[in-house]
Amino acid sequence: MAQQVLDITYRDKTGKASTRAVEPVAVLGVRPHWYLWAWCRLRQGPRSFRLDRITDAVMSGEAVPDRGLDPANLELTELVGRGILGD
Repeated sequence: MAQQVLDITYRDKTGKASTRAVEPVAVLGVRPHWYLWAWCRLRQGPRSFRLDRITDAVMSGEAVPDRGLDPANLELTELVGRGILGD
């Protein structure tokens, strides 16, 4: 089965909610939280979403296009250092 675009409702660290269409790449554990790493269509780039801040998620049925984001090439320390992962 092909990966599908997710329509999520997400609350940021201030509690502000937004609705986004995201293209999942990987689920990552970076203490003390778990994150969905995905291409965010709103921001037009890779973003991380803390799983405990996703309040709703619905599969759209739309296949995820290839954006060249390979989870095998992730460097977690680099993502944390660049602010892509973390609070």
